[in-house]
Amino acid sequence: MSEAGATVSAPGCLTLFGDHARHYGHPAVAVAVEMRTRCNAQLSQRFTVNGEAMDPARHPHARAALIHGWTDMDKPLALTFASDSPPELGLGSDAASAVACLGALSMLHDHMIYGQIARAAFEAVSELDRRSDPLDISASVHGGLVAIGSEPADEPVWTFRRGADTWNLTAIEPGEFHFVLGYTGKPSDPAAMGAKLSRFCARNSFARETLGELGAASRDGALSLRKGDPESVGRMMNRSQQLLANLGMSSPELDRLVRSASRHSYGAKLTGHGGGGCMVALARDPEAAAVAIEQAGGRAFILKLARDGVRPED
Repeated sequence: MSEAGATVSAPGCLTLFGDHARHYGHPAVAVAVEMRTRCNAQLSQRFTVNGEAMDPARHPHARAALIHGWTDMDKPLALTFASDSPPELGLGSDAASAVACLGALSMLHDHMIYGQIARAAFEAVSELDRRSDPLDISASVHGGLVAIGSEPADEPVWTFRRGADTWNLTAIEPGEFHFVLGYTGKPSDPAAMGAKLSRFCARNSFARETLGELGAASRDGALSLRKGDPESVGRMMNRSQQLLANLGMSSPELDRLVRSASRHSYGAKLTGHGGGGCMVALARDPEAAAVAIEQAGGRAFILKLARDGVRPED
């Protein structure tokens, strides 16, 4: 084990299909993007995160990763994190932090087994949020395009289980797709949006049926991605945006960016929890889509798909 320890990076990700529906047992698709989180882990006199004493309240994901990935708790570690992604964008940053940390812990023992990292990271995030699923974790570990669902799958990459729930992960060979992210400038409130949808579902069968339609759009979108058919993928993105708006998950700011980007895209939709936050476009012309998003008052990011997942860094 070197004095410099080990440094590992993991990509961020965004939900392409299945936003919110994924938390109700429906399939979902995510894409890993080259906005990486890096973690350096090295032996120390005490457990620290970015030079400060580790605090469960301030560093929950680092602590959870340590509990599930470091067997030598009598050997304290100094963990140092850095990210390419502005924190307000989200982009699976909690998952990427846990994955990068677990990768660094593995490299301190001179090995990195992706399936073990994925399962340990899922256990870590589940400890913090019992409603979590393995989508973001899987995208960050595996890279590229990934899909999860409860349905049986031929030769899944990994299978995750928690209680009565099962998720099968499958990989989608990335085609020549160009994604552009737009940030509204208004942060999303995941807890508030999740509670809003939960109340809607409890009193209205329309909401539950709409979630089922979102699940169907995820299946069709995944099939179109596998075929490398951007026009069909775009149609399913537009369909998903309509359904999410019907559930009250969109916002005027998101709607404005989606409309603006759509002129230069196959399809566009919100990504994440909605109510603010980000949208994503599958662009015909990425530069023009980015300009349109900026002109509509958003911040635009032309994304590069991360074909590599978690990996050691020199």
